[in-house]
Amino acid sequence: MKIDIDKDIRKAKTISSKFYHSPKIYKKLRNLFDKSWQFIGDTSLLDKNNAHPGILLDGML
Repeated sequence: MKIDIDKDIRKAKTISSKFYHSPKIYKKLRNLFDKSWQFIGDTSLLDKNNAHPGILLDGML
């Protein structure tokens, strides 16, 4: 699936619904995100006695 973004925002369109419902696209995106770094927060999350549970990629974010 090719996604075109027009430089003129007045001509902008949303992504096709196929993008959100296609198992094939989902698998490609999961493989992409599985191999990349994801920002989950800044150093304030590292304060003593802080817990920030989360799941990354199990069910895709």
